[in-house]
Amino acid sequence: MTQSIVKDIQPKVNFQRSDISRRLLTEAQSLPWTHQIPSPEDTLSFCTSMKNGRKAPKLRIPELAVLTSWSVNNKTQLLFITSKSLQASKDFTIDLANIIHGSLAPTIWVLRHSAYWEPRPTYVSILKSITLQALRLFPSCLTIKVPLSSAQLLEAEDETDWIRILNRILQGTERVYIVLDAEIVALAGNHDRYKVSCWLSSLMQIVQDVCALKIFVSGTVIDKAYISREWESVSWSELTTEYVVPKHQPPQSINTLRLIQMQSAQRRMGIKQRRR
Repeated sequence: MTQSIVKDIQPKVNFQRSDISRRLLTEAQSLPWTHQIPSPEDTLSFCTSMKNGRKAPKLRIPELAVLTSWSVNNKTQLLFITSKSLQASKDFTIDLANIIHGSLAPTIWVLRHSAYWEPRPTYVSILKSITLQALRLFPSCLTIKVPLSSAQLLEAEDETDWIRILNRILQGTERVYIVLDAEIVALAGNHDRYKVSCWLSSLMQIVQDVCALKIFVSGTVIDKAYISREWESVSWSELTTEYVVPKHQPPQSINTLRLIQMQSAQRRMGIKQRRR
């Protein structure tokens, strides 16, 4: 009898919880500060269209073993990519965001948009974007016994506040992927690789007790000497990639072709004269 009642009630309870969660999420997404955060769908679409518009060459597939290890090993948190071409590393960032997002894994990204430098990005603005996307992925934090409130989202000010809120949202989550645009991170860190690396370190250390945080960023903003010296070797990995340059003969000019034809004609004349 009791089990039958529970079976009847449980779907209604789940529906009510989902309905409340949706309403609270809508309320949270309507807070004043959220209007300054570009839509993640729009930023990914913008970066993808810019890449496709340039008709960039194909990228060499990096070491799949390293990529796989980073994606599944909870101890490896940071993955950065290096390349001789700055544009190649940017393009791979976009490709990876599309690949992980397409795999339906919980993915968060902070990418460029048409006027990403206005206002100038900060660590707080990056954390706000990450937090807002995390809320969309894991809205259950709004309906738990001690829920995250709109007041807390409204009153948060500094990096510590936002990381604390992010911790609340990610509580109980197994793994989350975060793809960061190098130019946005560089602007937030005043192009100081050491400061950027320290910020990433503090973010990962605080969140690592809650879930496995997987961060990807271009090596152009990473102080490799610092992380090699201070971080555990298992906590980070490095990938390399380059554009695949098609092998073909360069087009020859009309003058060059004429010169080749003249030389061939002269050689044929020389052969005929020797035969005489």
